[in-house]
Amino acid sequence: MAVAFFFFWVFGLGTLVPNEDVSPGRIVSENGLNILIVGNDENQALGLPGRADTIIVAHIDLDTPSIFFLSIPRDTLVDIQGYAQDKLNHAFTYGGVDLLRSTTEELLNVPIHYYAVTD
Repeated sequence: MAVAFFFFWVFGLGTLVPNEDVSPGRIVSENGLNILIVGNDENQALGLPGRADTIIVAHIDLDTPSIFFLSIPRDTLVDIQGYAQDKLNHAFTYGGVDLLRSTTEELLNVPIHYYAVTD
């Protein structure tokens, strides 16, 4: 976990926020964590809601140790809870990082332990 915090601190990608809803048993490796990295295009000056332009899931395997990155295309068609099928990046617009996180968890069938949002 120290590697993840160092990575975000060095590159200034944002603050890691823990996900308290991770259910045990849905993990990629026994001793690993998954981090959702989101780049959004929010325009506060115009009052436009943000969409997730960049969606990356980083898996840190603490046993090996190694880091894997999976970039998910923002136009990936998914079922968004409470909404119809839509592009994955629209989950961020509809419900912020929490809805994007849960939608990504369902898409990949892995828990997201932390997330970082940057613009």
